[in-house]
Amino acid sequence: MSMLEIRGLNVNYGDFHAIQDVSMDVEANSVVSLIGANGAGKSTLINAICGVNKIRSGSVTFLGHDITKQKTSKIVSLGLTSSPEGSHCFEKMTIQDNLLQGAYLCRSGKERRKRLDEIYELFPVLKEKSKQLATYLSGGQRQMLAIGRAMMTQPKLLICDEISLGLAPVVIKDIYVQLEKVREKGITLVIVDQDVNRSLTNSDYTYVMLEGRIVMAGESKKMNIDEVNDAYFGINLEKKEA
Repeated sequence: MSMLEIRGLNVNYGDFHAIQDVSMDVEANSVVSLIGANGAGKSTLINAICGVNKIRSGSVTFLGHDITKQKTSKIVSLGLTSSPEGSHCFEKMTIQDNLLQGAYLCRSGKERRKRLDEIYELFPVLKEKSKQLATYLSGGQRQMLAIGRAMMTQPKLLICDEISLGLAPVVIKDIYVQLEKVREKGITLVIVDQDVNRSLTNSDYTYVMLEGRIVMAGESKKMNIDEVNDAYFGINLEKKEA
């Protein structure tokens, strides 16, 4: 059994069929990429998995638990959490208080301190600015803060939504380096991105989304980048060759 199993998932926004019969598997200790153009349905899918969007039909199973209709707080307590698109943070709170929001399930002050130290070790810039308001952080630092806050829940599986959105290439490179350190801690990763090359390079398995559907999937190192690009943009290869 996979750590995360998604079977025949369908999600609606009103009358709009946003997610159409999506099935996915995420193996423990792996990095899975979910790629697709803007509007492909990636964030809608992630929000459905995490209990934010209502699922019309299908199932989501995490570590053997059916979480299809579970509340987000319950899903987080099981060890599945996400870092949201746009690296949202509480701008009028300090960096440290932002991080502590991720430890709301932890009742031990000693344990919260330990978790903070782990995040500060991973992202030293957050420690340097821990007493500053989050509103003054750069885009890359906000992304680090969002990831750090999610990690404060001590996830077994961390989903990073639109990890590179609006960031400079040098910042994105640094964040991916830090994500590899996250993986070394034994945390399984699902990374949502729009960059095909970067996604294939930094993952074990890749899913390509188009208009709410999974249109291609496979081991990242075995995938043909031209075929992935065609799937990404909805180009029918058979018609193209004809």
